[in-house]
Amino acid sequence: MKHLVAFYFLAFTQLVYSQQRIYLDPESRKDVANVFWKKNYTLFDLMNGEPIFPVNENGRKIYKIYYSSNEDRNPYYGEFTPDQLTGHLFYKFKSKETCEWFCSLNKATRDPEPRKDVANVFWKSKYTLFDLITDQPIFPVYQNGRMIYKIYYSSNEDPSPYYGEFTADQLTGHLYYKFKDRESCEYFCNTRKIRRDPDKRKDYVNVFWKKQYTLFDLMTDEAIIPIQINGRTVYKIYYSSNEDRNPYYGEFTPDQLTGHLYYKFKTLESCMKFCSSK
Repeated sequence: MKHLVAFYFLAFTQLVYSQQRIYLDPESRKDVANVFWKKNYTLFDLMNGEPIFPVNENGRKIYKIYYSSNEDRNPYYGEFTPDQLTGHLFYKFKSKETCEWFCSLNKATRDPEPRKDVANVFWKSKYTLFDLITDQPIFPVYQNGRMIYKIYYSSNEDPSPYYGEFTADQLTGHLYYKFKDRESCEYFCNTRKIRRDPDKRKDYVNVFWKKQYTLFDLMTDEAIIPIQINGRTVYKIYYSSNEDRNPYYGEFTPDQLTGHLYYKFKTLESCMKFCSSK
């Protein structure tokens, strides 16, 4: 496998949807690295840990981010050059959803039940409901004089996404896994539909992944499940190779990923573990 990756690099580079080199700040405190970001390192979303890359506009690199603070828990949007962003001492987020997630945390009351799946299925209305997959809080909305929870839900027995609107009393008796949005629910459903490649060589099936099978992290053997973005199925992964033991991040459609002949990982931590191994 040593030269497996480099051999096919040029042939498939043009297929990549997006890919970027990761540069890790040695600062171990993620909140500090986020607020006091240095432009020679990769910026990461405070909540979900996804890398945030700039876009090129009119010959300049621009970061398009959402931001907030402990003092003013409201979401704000801004566009910054790297120099401007280094002095922008706020918590930084990749999307409005993760920024709003941060802003909502001071309003959440978590069930002391340590088993998150139990607290989700057997939800009690005096506590905040949390998405089973993302752990984002789900708050009701005011509709026709009532507080209504608009959720997706599913089960192990029937791993399909369903949508429903419930009052708090109705939801306490709705004993299904509950999700904030369809993407999260579909992610859960896909985890119940694992199909492993019969080839026993884990490194081989990871590099030469076939889209009819589930993709597994090379180091942890955890399933890597795609998500839906603008109607397309997208894999968000980290990757590396024997020849260049550095972490990279990319987003790929299934067709693109079948030609992306690198070692593939679910998390940055897993990729870094490979990069540091001999």
